[in-house]
Amino acid sequence: ELKDLIRNITEAIEGISKAVSESADGITNAAVNTNSLVKDITEISTEMESNSAIAGELKKEAEKFVQL
Repeated sequence: ELKDLIRNITEAIEGISKAVSESADGITNAAVNTNSLVKDITEISTEMESNSAIAGELKKEAEKFVQL
């Protein structure tokens, strides 16, 4: 009976250890994905600013034709 009790405790501890390890892996994956998302959003923001500047220049050029 004592051996069974010790085996059950050992299995429970192993289960807890596995759950903690899987949770840590999940947190690591979430952090990596969040970092990647931030980089992508930064790149999109930069491209949007560039597109806005180009659109402003095109508008100025188009206004020249309207004035003719």
